[in-house]
Amino acid sequence: MEIYLNGTQIFAERGHLSDYKEVPLGDAALKALRIGRNVLAVHCHQTAGGQFIDVGLVVGAVVGAPKRKHDLLLEGPVN
Repeated sequence: MEIYLNGTQIFAERGHLSDYKEVPLGDAALKALRIGRNVLAVHCHQTAGGQFIDVGLVVGAVVGAPKRKHDLLLEGPVN
């Protein structure tokens, strides 16, 4: 799967998830954020098992990274 924010790739991963996964946003994602409207695009390709993806941006403190205010929340399965 690949996730883009305003045309910038902010995450890519292979494999299968069966639960939510929090991923801190990197510098590229934080730079891509705009005041007002943002566009989140997701490409997911899976040929077996559950075939859905749930993606969102969450504002708030991230466990393990208290200085960050944004994180990426993923739910699988993802492939």
